[in-house]
Amino acid sequence: MTCKAGNNGYRWALSALAVLLLVLTGASSATAAVADREADPVVLTGAQTPALIGIAPDQVVAFSWNGAWKQIPVQVDERKIADYGVIRQISSARFQGEAYADPNTYTGADGVPQMTTGSSSVPVSGTTGDANLDLDDEIAMMSKDAGSSAAGKPDPAGVDGTSRTPVRIKDPLDPATLSYLYLYRTTTGLDPAAGVDYVSYQLEYTPALVPDYFDGYDFGGIDDNAVYPPANPEDSSVETALYSQTFPGKWLVEGLKVTAGTASGVDILDGDKSMIGQSTCGRNELTFSRGGGGVIAAIDGPVRAIRSYIGANSGTYTQRDQIYYEGRVDQHTYLRVHQGITDFILAMDYSPEAKGMTYRNSLNPGGVRIDGTADTVTEGRLAWEQVTGGQGSVTHVGRIVSDVPNLTFGSYYQDATNPPADNDAIVCSGDASAYGASGPRIKMAGAGFNTDPTLPPTSPSTVVNNFTGHRYTYIDGPEEPKETAILRSQQVDSPLVLVTGAATDPTGPVPDPEPDSPGKPGRSNWVGLKVSVKPTRVKARIGHYKVFRVKVRNVGDLPGKRLRVCPRANDRLVRTSKCKRIKKLRPGKSARFRFRATLRPSAARKRKVRVRFRAKARNSKTRGSSSMMVPRGR
Repeated sequence: MTCKAGNNGYRWALSALAVLLLVLTGASSATAAVADREADPVVLTGAQTPALIGIAPDQVVAFSWNGAWKQIPVQVDERKIADYGVIRQISSARFQGEAYADPNTYTGADGVPQMTTGSSSVPVSGTTGDANLDLDDEIAMMSKDAGSSAAGKPDPAGVDGTSRTPVRIKDPLDPATLSYLYLYRTTTGLDPAAGVDYVSYQLEYTPALVPDYFDGYDFGGIDDNAVYPPANPEDSSVETALYSQTFPGKWLVEGLKVTAGTASGVDILDGDKSMIGQSTCGRNELTFSRGGGGVIAAIDGPVRAIRSYIGANSGTYTQRDQIYYEGRVDQHTYLRVHQGITDFILAMDYSPEAKGMTYRNSLNPGGVRIDGTADTVTEGRLAWEQVTGGQGSVTHVGRIVSDVPNLTFGSYYQDATNPPADNDAIVCSGDASAYGASGPRIKMAGAGFNTDPTLPPTSPSTVVNNFTGHRYTYIDGPEEPKETAILRSQQVDSPLVLVTGAATDPTGPVPDPEPDSPGKPGRSNWVGLKVSVKPTRVKARIGHYKVFRVKVRNVGDLPGKRLRVCPRANDRLVRTSKCKRIKKLRPGKSARFRFRATLRPSAARKRKVRVRFRAKARNSKTRGSSSMMVPRGR
């Protein structure tokens, strides 16, 4: 076909060529932040970024492309092969393994020899590492910072173009959609944090007892009877825009305040409990904290915080890594203990402030109310757990990786203000009650199996076995439905697929997307939600529901993505429907929803009860409207 410049055929040919390029390059599937996975990190190793190997960690910077370059935060966490005996400060029964490097512990900085036990000057052979980015170091970013493909675009200012490393991100649950991040070496001293700090972590010891880690830390521990305080007491904390937690010692997690969305921000956690059986205080998270141990690493970065420690009574090298992101906590427990431990319970024990929340799991999706009164909850292997209410929503997804044969997977649940004597290990630390205490329970057959690499294999196994527990905790705003927990479980089992290198970018230039249509004069590039509800006032009988019709209109000029509309009311007075969602609300369009609300008996004493309806899209402010329910007869 022959076309002349300026005629309609020429313009058609150009349009067709652009479409063809989009199809051939896959750019039509490119998007911005990975939808519904904003809490998930993007973690690479140096082995996946060969163009960056050998540079200083603080020279690694990251960018995303959405019509223009934007620098985004990146964090390099160095790892090394370390002598765990040195970390633990014991001279016998040592083994080596990969650990996060930290110059402020006996792990030492990457590229610096570890010191021998009891010495600050004699290095341990073979544990030096590399001070520059090497194959086992980790590079962490957030999927929410991802953008579109920048194929064919010039590099941003201040970087070495030869170090350009595209990172293509694919969600296996949405394989047609691709997102991108770009790594570079800075040549002008750009700040890897890009002025952002998603997580703030402070490791602080009681000064009078531990004035300095190297000179004051008690690696041998103290009397491990289940009595406070722990050895090496702390006043440590972690805080993000969505939650905060506190730590009085290693193995101890006390306090969880959810501040996501409109969550109340009260402290809903009594403790993250570890029990050997349900009715003994002989071994638990408190005795672990009083026994010997040490800190592997304490890292506070712009993308994540890492709290890694070791030593759980006779589990000399049992290790836990707690990794904190803005909206997610990853906990990895490496069980290294002698034969004989056969019944493990890992339970989140909630505080009285959690009363009124709903607990549900994959075997009990309908849920039960946390109130200190016993409930019937089906036990078994859990895919997910969730607690939710006006205090916020917390979803736990636990997974076990082990070669121990014949493991029995079960679960634990107790809601009791005064736990019975045959099920009271949950109160060996913390308060005297078990509010919605819940988590996985794993049993080993017979006399158990040896997982300590410094001990010889014991019958019935001919090898030293491995046992690692992983728990991924997602923090969300109030009243998340069970569908959110189901999705989180699927996401854990289908992690983001990351591909790096120049070949990951589509070949050839990728046209920028068409700009969104302009909005009202004086206001552009925004999502504006307007919420109305009918009826605005209604009489209702106790125990009978009323239907409310909620209309949400987008008065902005950008589409509102992943719109969620939620009813909110005093749970003691009103029972409401769950939140409802739609994928997108286009500019100028409206969506309509129907919700049920039922007055509870305690509402009979009220003159009126307010029911609020709040709408929030991913890129909008929260907007709402309300109605009044008047108990009939008033």
